[in-house]
Amino acid sequence: MKRFLLFIFMCASVAVFPQGKSDRLNSTIFYVLVADVTFNKPNYHLLINPAKIKSAKIKKMEVIQSLDYISDPSLPDIKGIESIDRREIVEYDKNGNPIKFSNYSYSWDGFLLDYTISYGQDGLISGVSMTSQDTTKKMINYSGKYMFAVNAGKLSTITYEDDPQFKGMGLPNSYNFVYRSDGSLEKITAGVDAHDFITCDEKGRVATLLLGSKKIRYHYDKNGVITKESVEDEYGDKWEMTYKYDSKENLLSVKSNKDAFIFEEMTYSLAKDGFPSKAKLLYDTKSSRRGVNFEFKYSK
Repeated sequence: MKRFLLFIFMCASVAVFPQGKSDRLNSTIFYVLVADVTFNKPNYHLLINPAKIKSAKIKKMEVIQSLDYISDPSLPDIKGIESIDRREIVEYDKNGNPIKFSNYSYSWDGFLLDYTISYGQDGLISGVSMTSQDTTKKMINYSGKYMFAVNAGKLSTITYEDDPQFKGMGLPNSYNFVYRSDGSLEKITAGVDAHDFITCDEKGRVATLLLGSKKIRYHYDKNGVITKESVEDEYGDKWEMTYKYDSKENLLSVKSNKDAFIFEEMTYSLAKDGFPSKAKLLYDTKSSRRGVNFEFKYSK
């Protein structure tokens, strides 16, 4: 699939980033680690809002994604999941914080990846372990732990523990946290060259994300809701992704602007509680329009 729509933080039902400092930092850490292993920006429905998840008493969210297909007016519209490409599963503690993230891909060779997340007494993420297997449960790629270092009471670095497969593979094996004089998170740098990965605004919200040569800038309204993303790719092409919500600020769609060099739209169908129940991604390639369907399941 040309561009797998990504996930910064958890539950597309509300795209308001958490207001508490611990929640903001936890969601940023979670985002960094998901991006680290998926090599991309997290899906829109992975926006973390612990308060809403806690209120709904959700213990687990499962997202099933179909294989992509040709979407053309001359062909019948494909609804639902005919063939599974991947599953994302997030499990939560009683406070709505993620304690496990699973990303299972069934296409090509297939892999099963699990993150297990632990928290310290201060409520901040303090450790993450990862296992990566194929669909026969044989260990593949890399498995190990992320080591968290604290300096002067603040998280300073996250470093991947060396393992037989040397996690690296050209990927960052460390993330460094840089703070302003007032203690707010200014940015996160990645790798031995310490290149900027994420920058934050003065409210601690993610302002920019740099993935390879692609730069994404986030725009917020006065309530802290994301209104759009400004994107620039490695070729200098620029476009915007505009967010649309219902009256309760539940996310309905994210769509490229009409002048974008390529069309892309993610549309959500919501359940009564405002959490997504289904979604459809449409995007253009050089030769055709493609579609991907999503279904959401929740355990309480």
